[in-house]
Amino acid sequence: VPHKSLYDQLAHIIPSDEHLPDSVVLVNTAEWQAQTQLLAQQLQELHHRVVCTASQADVNAPFSFLVAKIQKFCNFNSQQPSPIRVVLVGGESYVHAILRPYVDQFSQKPPDWQNHIKFYIVPLGGHVLARYLASIDSKYNATFNDQTWKEAFEKPDSSTQLDYQDVIGKISSFVLSANVTHQLPIAEAMLTYKAKASDEESTQTFIPFVGDVRVGSSDSANLSVSVDMDDTISGSPQAASGLTATPTSTSQQAIKDLKETATPPTSTSGTPGQVVQSPSSQTEVLDLQIDYWLSSPPREGGKEKDKDKKEMTKGTVKTSVRWLQVNRLPVSGDVSSSSGNLTMVLVTKEKKQKKAYQLTTHHLNAVMRIGKKAKDKEAESKSQTIEAVNRLICTSKSQSSPLKVTIDGSDWTGVKFFQLSAQWQTHIKHFPVGLFGHTETAC
Repeated sequence: VPHKSLYDQLAHIIPSDEHLPDSVVLVNTAEWQAQTQLLAQQLQELHHRVVCTASQADVNAPFSFLVAKIQKFCNFNSQQPSPIRVVLVGGESYVHAILRPYVDQFSQKPPDWQNHIKFYIVPLGGHVLARYLASIDSKYNATFNDQTWKEAFEKPDSSTQLDYQDVIGKISSFVLSANVTHQLPIAEAMLTYKAKASDEESTQTFIPFVGDVRVGSSDSANLSVSVDMDDTISGSPQAASGLTATPTSTSQQAIKDLKETATPPTSTSGTPGQVVQSPSSQTEVLDLQIDYWLSSPPREGGKEKDKDKKEMTKGTVKTSVRWLQVNRLPVSGDVSSSSGNLTMVLVTKEKKQKKAYQLTTHHLNAVMRIGKKAKDKEAESKSQTIEAVNRLICTSKSQSSPLKVTIDGSDWTGVKFFQLSAQWQTHIKHFPVGLFGHTETAC
């Protein structure tokens, strides 16, 4: 249940049904409490319409309020309303918190309702989505991906003194000047899990996501992993038959994102994107079965045998997994939202000794270096990237060990198995976000 003062905030910032607000700022005060509360206060002093939220119910309430206001406006006006700019000030999971009511409520509205709202991402902390947006918009990168912003908002307990005038100026400029709409594709996760407060054996739920889904220990990103070039699989006939000689840019980026998202820096100083090594290399290993379906490969000569098509579009992995990450975002720098595929990165436990490639990050570019032969058989891991995945099902082989699945930064526990699809099931296929423009940056 949303806290009582939330309704007072909503009634104050949108008092009339005749006029819709140009923008509304939602601030997550559950984290970064000292910084965000003062930030919200100063935004209010500059006459921004600010709503402070501290739970999922707090997020649902203002969004339902906005939808009701838009409905009333449309009922009594023939003209279409201008898009409301909804500013999200929070971490990765905060975007996920607003994505869910957006999909639920707009799926019940006509398709043209998607033109009534646009989201502006103001990132706090490690943020996969913000890093992608920074890679396709140089001004966004300069605004929210510079060292000053990272030092201030890398961690909730950061001791860095904030220049609130600078922060407020950046947010205000972003909201007023970022007029380009970028459509982020929405994927679907279906979870079967044991709910803590339920007597039922299992509960099933559908969850939208725009970033990634992760399973396993993030410490595995620090391990020296062996990369078999032939294990980079895509939807092309050559790659599916194991003839790929070098990893594609997408697979390199997937491995880079694995390193960056798995283990955030333990300090706010140092090279951007630098990964600090964990002192322990022993990580939890999960026995998983992953069934996946690749997008149909292009036909050769206009013909394709059904048997060959079946063999090339279905795959199964049964192995001990340290880390699984499935990305929906395109590769960094790619502004296209038309790709309907997922990219899966696996870090698996290997028992055989073999030469290993040490994955490192230098100035945000993934570099593979030949490392020393692994002396500890148990510590060696193998990284595999599978591209052009349309759907996958992941099941734990151990009935007594349910999974913890992280979806866009939000954790789900007690999961028995889950299924991922590259596209959400209703007509709401995209999440509209505001940008200054599309200009690729090296970030």
